[in-house]
Amino acid sequence: ASMDSILARGLTALSPGAVGEIVKHQEVLLLDTRPSPSFVRSFVPGSIWVGFGSTFDSWVSRLVMDSGQPLVIVADRGSEEGVISRLAGIGFDQVLGYLNGGLEAWADAGLATGSLMEVSPEVFSEISDPPTVTMLDVRSSAEYFCQHIEGARHFPVEAIECQPDELDRDEAYFLYSQHGDRSTLAASLMLRQGFTQLVHVQGGFTEVKKWIQGVTPYREPLLMW
Repeated sequence: ASMDSILARGLTALSPGAVGEIVKHQEVLLLDTRPSPSFVRSFVPGSIWVGFGSTFDSWVSRLVMDSGQPLVIVADRGSEEGVISRLAGIGFDQVLGYLNGGLEAWADAGLATGSLMEVSPEVFSEISDPPTVTMLDVRSSAEYFCQHIEGARHFPVEAIECQPDELDRDEAYFLYSQHGDRSTLAASLMLRQGFTQLVHVQGGFTEVKKWIQGVTPYREPLLMW
C-alpha cells in the first residue's frame, strides 16, 4: 500500500463508541502513544502503552510481533500522522484509525477507564528501605547488574511479555525502570495479562536512588567480546 493510502486510513477519526465496538469484536490492538504521565492518570482498559519518542519504533517491533496486526491509536492531538508514519516505516501499515477526542471523549461517553496507582520516589523510599514490598526492576540485565535497589527482583519487560506466569497475579508489585517509561510499558502489559495490584514508581531508579540508602554498590558494566 502507498503511504498516502496508509495515512488516509490511519487518520480516520473513530468515535469512542466505534473504537469500543472494534476492540470488542475484532482482533485489534489499542496502542496508546501518549506521554507516560497521561497513561498513568487514565487509559482505555486493555491498551498497550508505548510512548511516542526515540525508542518507539524498537519497542513496537519487539512487542507487537505481527506487523499485520490491526491497530487503533490513542495519541496526543496533532501527533496522529507522525505516529502512523513511524509505524508504517517499520512495517506496521494496518492502522484502522485513532480515538477521536482522546481519553476525555472516551470518559465523556461513559466508557470505563483505568488508572495506574503511582508513588513518588520519597514515599517509595519509606517502604522500600528496608524492602517491605515486592519490587520489580524491569530494566535490562546490564542496568540491573550495574546497580539496583536491594531486594528488587529483576524481571525485564521482555520477560513480562514472554513469561508472565512466573509472577503471581494475586501479589502486589511496585514497578520501576530507569526513568519511568519502561515501567509504564511493563504495567500496561501486566494489566492486559490479569495483574491488578500494580504500583508505578514515579521517576524510576534515577530519582529513587536520591532518596534511599538501600541500593547495591555500583559495578562497571561487563564488556562483551
